[in-house]
Amino acid sequence: ELGLLFMYYLLKSRGAKILYVGANVPIKDIDYLVKLKKPDFVYTHLTSVAHNFNMEKFLTNLTLRVPQLPVVVSGQLTQSYRKKVPANVYFKRSLPEVMEYISSL
Repeated sequence: ELGLLFMYYLLKSRGAKILYVGANVPIKDIDYLVKLKKPDFVYTHLTSVAHNFNMEKFLTNLTLRVPQLPVVVSGQLTQSYRKKVPANVYFKRSLPEVMEYISSL
């Protein structure tokens, strides 16, 4: 998970308060943490997932749970996803896009 660690340190270096949760945390628990910690955005870096992972369902469920926050998604899976994404979801499909986003914080 070098990509995830890299993003973690980049965000932290820009002064973002980071709350890291593991890869297998249910979305309902993310919802609870968002309500408890009140972050400015949710960031996820998706590199590999289980064979039955449904990106559309994941994005829909996440945005239904945290409609008030921007959801930033990066990682290899964003490269091949071609369906419409919810209004508050922002794909960063390359390292330069991620770097540009982080530098804007």
